[in-house]
Amino acid sequence: MSNYSPRSLAYLGDAVFELWVRQHALGKIQNAEVWHKYVTDRVNGEFQCQLLDSIEATLSEAEKDIVREGRNAPISVSRRHNQQVYRKASGFENLIGHWHLNNPERLQEVLNQLLPLLDA
Repeated sequence: MSNYSPRSLAYLGDAVFELWVRQHALGKIQNAEVWHKYVTDRVNGEFQCQLLDSIEATLSEAEKDIVREGRNAPISVSRRHNQQVYRKASGFENLIGHWHLNNPERLQEVLNQLLPLLDA
């Protein structure tokens, strides 16, 4: 496990995931306005929930525990956000942050599995 809190891992995971999406966009898109829309359409809670749903069956019990820790971390969610979506996305980000620090090979494996969903 990590020495970081689930909140910290989710913060890191969000940045790692956004950077990965941005790098992917650079290889596909030449227009800056289109980059922005492409990235913002994919780096949000709803899309991250879909991605988590798509990989959940392939996660080990330990990885599911990491998602659960991120989802259940004490965080404040503004009224304009759907709390269930926000928490599930935090679980996804927690897992990404954990893999980034502890298992970059697994991170790359899963991100490669998610590539087709970015362009669907």
